[in-house]
Amino acid sequence: LSSPVEALVIYTRTPESPTSNAWVIPMDENSMCVGKYGDGRLFYEFDWCVEEEKSMSSEDSIEKSRELIKPSKWTKMIAANKNVECIDVDGDGDLDAWHNKAMKVMGGDFEIACSEIDAYEQKVKKAKEEGSIVHKGCQKLPEINCLGLSGVDACRMIKEMVPYPNKNGKNMECFLQYLPESPKKKEIERDLVSIKQPPKTKVVIYAKKETNKVISVPRMTGPNAKIGAK
Repeated sequence: LSSPVEALVIYTRTPESPTSNAWVIPMDENSMCVGKYGDGRLFYEFDWCVEEEKSMSSEDSIEKSRELIKPSKWTKMIAANKNVECIDVDGDGDLDAWHNKAMKVMGGDFEIACSEIDAYEQKVKKAKEEGSIVHKGCQKLPEINCLGLSGVDACRMIKEMVPYPNKNGKNMECFLQYLPESPKKKEIERDLVSIKQPPKTKVVIYAKKETNKVISVPRMTGPNAKIGAK
């Protein structure tokens, strides 16, 4: 290998994981939400336990809720500088405000994309009108469908549906990521190299937290990835 290689162990999440309050949103190369299996279905694997049906208001608490769920270097340095204009379905300027805010409050690799108008009206607007799906106590969150929504707008829908913090004082946050085989991965690598911030070559090892055992074949990622890289 022509450069150092780092090993990164990623454990399966548990309810006690510090980022268990993040809903993972997989996207295609166009930054549209497609779900884990490509059919638009999104799942949150843990119970959401609410002590009080009241949205968080303290800025310090809001920031602490997302302190471990941050936009990536590429999102902050490349994607945030792209000018994307979407039709304001609500006609009140609220969509642009959300898109500007989104670049700072969500985690992972992502960029602004425009949702399909019909999907936005049927899903995001409906979520805003109907309000919270969570109540005091512990509950399983339902499977939701995000097809037709951008990853960023899917996050907005989720936040409308889950507006109350959990018993640990954390809001529902969003972590956006492109599918493992997406050509967007290579684009991100090229962009980072172009600004002299090349990603490191890594061996990514997936393991189950409870047993500390590897659960899949390790993957090599980054510009100098070799045989078996994805």
